[in-house]
Amino acid sequence: MEFFLHPLVEKVLKSLGRGSAAAMQECLDGYGSIEADPRGAVVAHLETLREAGRQNEFLDMVQAQRLTTRSLALLDRLQDGMPAVERKLILAAVYYFIVDEDGESDTESILGLDDDEQVLDVVEKVLEESR
Repeated sequence: MEFFLHPLVEKVLKSLGRGSAAAMQECLDGYGSIEADPRGAVVAHLETLREAGRQNEFLDMVQAQRLTTRSLALLDRLQDGMPAVERKLILAAVYYFIVDEDGESDTESILGLDDDEQVLDVVEKVLEESR
């Protein structure tokens, strides 16, 4: 059986590096754990990052706050009746941010939030282009 990817999902995955694309694919399948309270999950992740920042001086807390703000803004775009693929991309991108072990560990790698930022960049761009 051939696997079909929605063109928007395919565009997102092709725009990411191999490791980030693989992690994003997992997030597209696994975001259900945050669906009930995605905003709460984002805020809780910021607190986790703050705690990790106390142990890791290289963790960029300005970037962490920026990604939190952007994730919350993406969640503000969720509406009843919006295309399911757009909803899925938003929730998967937010889930990518709150998962520590994605393309790079958010809390242990000096580049840990860079892949999260790239995912948010790509999803925001693809959603804007689809309008």
